[in-house]
This record gives sequence, structure tokens and C-alpha cells, in this order.
Amino acid sequence: MKSPLLLVGILSLVVVPFALSAVQAPGGDGKGAPAAAQGRAPGGKEPVGLDGGMKMLQGGLKRMQGALAANDFAQIAQIAVDMQRGAGAAKTETPWPAEKMADAAQKAEFVKSFRLAMIDLQRNLLDLEVAALAGKGDDVKKIVEEKLKPMRDAGHEKYNPEK
Repeated sequence: MKSPLLLVGILSLVVVPFALSAVQAPGGDGKGAPAAAQGRAPGGKEPVGLDGGMKMLQGGLKRMQGALAANDFAQIAQIAVDMQRGAGAAKTETPWPAEKMADAAQKAEFVKSFRLAMIDLQRNLLDLEVAALAGKGDDVKKIVEEKLKPMRDAGHEKYNPEK
């Protein structure tokens, strides 16, 4: 009699975890929540490189306007997370004007300043997320208007001057 019980015990150690992993969809939380609900980029895709990161940042700022108008702090916090991911994807890339630079030291300094600007952006996005989670609408609006938009404009002027 010990043999069948032992076999059932061993099988339960192998089969149950396997069955549970099959129920949890990849990219989901196991409760049916889609990937986007877990903080992934819209559509469940991660940003790729500089272009992907910049598109996430631009799209996030546009989506932010609607969320601000609706005082949807949960959405604002999620957008902040998406934008943080976009900045993270972009910050280790080389902005295209650097590719034209012949002087290696000048190029290195330009790329470093871009990365530092992206890090500063990430800090501001973290502050935005905290303000949204706290439901502080005035702080959220102030960060967007006084930090994020001016950073976008200055960044485009310096790192993407022809667009």
C-alpha cells in the first residue's frame, strides 16, 4: 500500500506545478490580467532602442493629457511607469547627431550628456508616479508642465535638432 501513495505523492510534486504553469499565461499575472496591466508597454511589447523608447515617451506624454483631464491617477501612474521603461530603453543608445561627430571625446561627452538627461527624466517620472499614487493632482500637473514638457523641448532641441 505504501507504493501507490508514494507514487501519488511524487506525481503531485511534478504534475501540480506543471499544470499551474500552464494555467498562467506568459506575460500575465496568472489571474487573467493582461501584460499591459502589469506595467508593460501598451500592446505588451517592450520598447526597442532609441526610437522605441522615444515613441513610448511621446505617446505617454500624449496619453497623460487625457488622464490629467480626467484626474485618473491610476492611469497617470501607469503611464509614468511606461514612460520610465521608454527612458530606460533609450538612455543607453546613441542619439543620431553623435554619429556624425568625428571627435571621439566630443562624441563621448554628447552621449554621456544624453544619458544623464534620460536619468534626470526617469527621476522626474518617478516623482510623477509618487504624486499620482498619492492623488496629488496639483503636483502631477506641476511635474508635467514644469519638468516633463520643458525637458522634452530642450532634449529635442539638443539631441534631435532636425526634427
